[in-house]
Amino acid sequence: MFNTMVLILAAQKALTDASSERAQQIQACRRLVRMQEWIHVSAVVAAEFAPMIRSGDEEKVYGGLVISPLTAAHVYRAAELARRVKSSKMVCRVCLNPKSAETCKECGNKVAVGSRINDLQIAATAELDPAVHVLYTYDRFLLEDVRPLLQNCQVQRPPSASGDLFEQAAATDDANEDAVERPARLPQPKK
Repeated sequence: MFNTMVLILAAQKALTDASSERAQQIQACRRLVRMQEWIHVSAVVAAEFAPMIRSGDEEKVYGGLVISPLTAAHVYRAAELARRVKSSKMVCRVCLNPKSAETCKECGNKVAVGSRINDLQIAATAELDPAVHVLYTYDRFLLEDVRPLLQNCQVQRPPSASGDLFEQAAATDDANEDAVERPARLPQPKK
């Protein structure tokens, strides 16, 4: 399952400075998404990603997604995760931002409360969906504060574009994206 930022990065064009961290993230996300037989997201991610889709492309984009609905069970699990995260000393009890959170380099703001609730709903959806084994994200809150609380799903950063997972894809340059061979599913991480 993918978090919103992974989809946003995968949808971006490659940067001319391929050595920058952002360019490497874009490359890793694009290759990871291209390797999927289907792109699994939560309903929350689909809603967050919707404003990024050009008008007229909605059917094409949403036709390639498997969207897990947000159910009462997901809401209850997200609420439980919120209670457990709030009780830790690692996050602010009011906004749920990690104490170590950095401000956005672009706008200077920290993540809003609503985004953290969305993140918890995404994590709950990933954890309760039996088809999901991994939630891919760059979000520090999910990686550091929520990951230890999940039992049925791993939370991890997308693998580096130069790692073992991408050996086949690395042989194909980004100008020839359609030629990438797509395995039926990503190999499952070792537990």
